[in-house]
Amino acid sequence: MSKKQCSVMVILALVAGLLGGVVSSQLLIGQPAFAMIDKLFIAENFMLKDQKGRIRGIWTTEQDGTARLKMESDTGSIVLLNHNDGSSLSVTGRLGVTTITTSKDGIGLKVYDKELKRRLGIGLDETGASATLLAQDGRVIWKAP
Repeated sequence: MSKKQCSVMVILALVAGLLGGVVSSQLLIGQPAFAMIDKLFIAENFMLKDQKGRIRGIWTTEQDGTARLKMESDTGSIVLLNHNDGSSLSVTGRLGVTTITTSKDGIGLKVYDKELKRRLGIGLDETGASATLLAQDGRVIWKAP
C-alpha cells in the first residue's frame, strides 16, 4: 500500500467513525447529532463544544495549507495533520503519546512516556525497516538492524 493510500485510509477511517457516531446517536438516543440543512456549510474553522461549553474538537487549516483535526477529552487527545509533505496522527493519553507519521521519505511510529521521553521508535523507508527500544534514562535496550 502506498503512502498516499495509507493517508487516505486514515482519513476514511476517521470519517467513518464520525458517521458511525451520528448514526448511533440517531438509533440510541433518537435525537440528531446535528441539524439537517439544505445548504452547504463552508468555514475556515469548525469548533465542537460539549454540553458544558468545553472545546472538544477543532477542524481547521493552517497558513501553509495543512489541515488539522484535533479532538480532546478529559483523558487525552487525538490530532490528525495532513499536509503536502505527508500526514501524522498523534494520540495522547495518561501514560504518554503515540505518533504515526508518513512522508515522502518513509513511515514512522514513535511512543513517548508521560515525561515525553521517546521509548520506542519504528521506521520504514526505501532502505528497509528499523526499530529501537529505549529505557527510561534514554539508553538503547534493543535495536534492529
